[in-house]
Amino acid sequence: MKTKAVFFDRDGVLIKAVIRDHKPFAIHSADEFCLTEGAQEAVQQLAAADYRLFIISNQPDLARGTLAHGFVAETNRKLVGLLGGPAMIRAVYVCPHDNFHRCECRKPLPGMLLQAAKEWDVDLAQSFVIGDRDVDMAAGKAAGCSTIVVNAPYNGSVMADYRACDLMDASRWILKNLCR
Repeated sequence: MKTKAVFFDRDGVLIKAVIRDHKPFAIHSADEFCLTEGAQEAVQQLAAADYRLFIISNQPDLARGTLAHGFVAETNRKLVGLLGGPAMIRAVYVCPHDNFHRCECRKPLPGMLLQAAKEWDVDLAQSFVIGDRDVDMAAGKAAGCSTIVVNAPYNGSVMADYRACDLMDASRWILKNLCR
């Protein structure tokens, strides 16, 4: 039997994005790591409602050579641990490519979502993508998921099925829409 899922973007959703020149960036050092407010509680609520939870993250700085694979892996391990471990976050999918690679996994393409759906028997039509950028929403739509954008100073023009004030608001909206 297929299961429902929630796919979280990492930077700007679960981890506070680093803002430079009014644009969001992934963290590049351990001292920049900071969970977003309500991340742990939102994850707990969604897991309790029998959603499988995944992280999907573009990390083009790996391809650009400005970020080490070990740092990304360690950041993801720390994040999953703080969010309740593998019992809560089933898997983390990372696209290490840049735009010029034209891979299938880089958002806005749905490759990471399709891979998770195949590996974990996920019903994408009953699933949600929570992100902070247009590429997150495009990937979610391309995979057939409902989309939620978490409000941020840099994403006023991003369109989604729902615009959440924060991650807890996104979680509450999903839980209200269980019977869709």
